[in-house]
Amino acid sequence: MNIKKGILFSLSVVLAISLVIPLQVVSAAQVQPEDILEQLEVLDFGRDIEFFFLEQNNYASRIAAYSEDMLHFDSIEEFEEFMANFILALDNTEVPTIYLEYSELDGITSRFIRNSMVSWWAPMGAGSSIFTVKNISFSYSFTRPGPVISNPVVLSSWATGIVHGWTWTHRFGNAFMSGGSNTARLSATGTWTATMSIVGIPIGAAFNETWNANAVLPS
Repeated sequence: MNIKKGILFSLSVVLAISLVIPLQVVSAAQVQPEDILEQLEVLDFGRDIEFFFLEQNNYASRIAAYSEDMLHFDSIEEFEEFMANFILALDNTEVPTIYLEYSELDGITSRFIRNSMVSWWAPMGAGSSIFTVKNISFSYSFTRPGPVISNPVVLSSWATGIVHGWTWTHRFGNAFMSGGSNTARLSATGTWTATMSIVGIPIGAAFNETWNANAVLPS
């Protein structure tokens, strides 16, 4: 009986080990990078998002410009929740209206070109940063009497403040007059790029976004 009990005990130990080992084998160190990338590419955030490995040579020049403040996720599910909230915060951003300031002494002629900038608070959400400010620089023609502004041109755009894990790269801008002779509609299109670690694998994500703002010169 003792021999049988010993055999049964040994078998139970072997069975228990065989059940535990597979759970231990699936660790972050043994996740295949290609599998992570494939799972990311099928996620739908309503944006055309590009995912890529940060260590690839063909991205070397782009990696150099990325933020060193990487985002870290222990699972794809954690990243998916973060990204969904991040996109939601971007989509819920209202178009700001900024009033330009000017002095009656501006310029010595009736018409001149002036450079200006609009800035507005734009929290990124999803724990990324609530201290983010979006900026658009532009030029316009200032004409007296009136005063009247015309021929607005977007020059650049950038993000300031605390932007965890993300970098903004300006691509191009558009501007046109609307609502009379004192309102300029501005838009700047650029690329958000994130550096992150998902299950220990360094991965980048990039997608385009367009910022919009109204610049108004008070009558």
